[in-house]
Amino acid sequence: MLLRARINVRMDHNEQALDELNSLTKNPELYDKFSEQMRARIPELKANGDSCTAKQFSTQNRRYIFLFPDSLQLEIDVQRDTRNWEGALSSVDELIAYRRQRHMPWTERGEILEQFGRQDEALMSYKEAIRLAMPENYDAGHGTAPPLIQALFRLAYIYETQDRSADALTVWDEALSVADDSVIWDVQELMEIAGHYNGDRTDIYDPRTKIAVRACLSDAECKWKKIYPKMR
Repeated sequence: MLLRARINVRMDHNEQALDELNSLTKNPELYDKFSEQMRARIPELKANGDSCTAKQFSTQNRRYIFLFPDSLQLEIDVQRDTRNWEGALSSVDELIAYRRQRHMPWTERGEILEQFGRQDEALMSYKEAIRLAMPENYDAGHGTAPPLIQALFRLAYIYETQDRSADALTVWDEALSVADDSVIWDVQELMEIAGHYNGDRTDIYDPRTKIAVRACLSDAECKWKKIYPKMR
């Protein structure tokens, strides 16, 4: 059903896709229950000498636990593409409740809230995304640079509208000084695209990168949507 929904999305059959995704996302407890039952069978199968089936159960279970969040994420994507902001906000809140430690949905939530003009709430969502992306809070995913950098850019934009540019710089410095090297690599590439950084990428938030970030944040032409699509 998820594969069919993905095909329908590619064919722009969004209503059909949403019908399928609504079926997949209406009962998250069912997935947890089924996954638990599968895990319980594995020791039994091994004890009976059926290690092959036990291995299949284990492999299938690892794939199965992603079915609900993947379906919910696709639902959010479709709702955003069709400008169903109420539905998208409801779905992203559900995804956050399911995986509260992930920073990516918090960035999406901020973007959706901005569509309602709820900037203060969006700002808090971006700040939560940035907080969760820090190594001590997010257990392996701080290499997912685009959602983190998008949160930083959107936060800077909101602070700019509130005449709080210095606060934006503080958050950027705090976030990037402890960010994964892949995040810094992407930041340096973005700064290079924007014309504020040149030379080798160091993967370190060094003084040259800090200067580039400051130049970008004070440059009206240095916007995420303009420079990110040009990244490889």
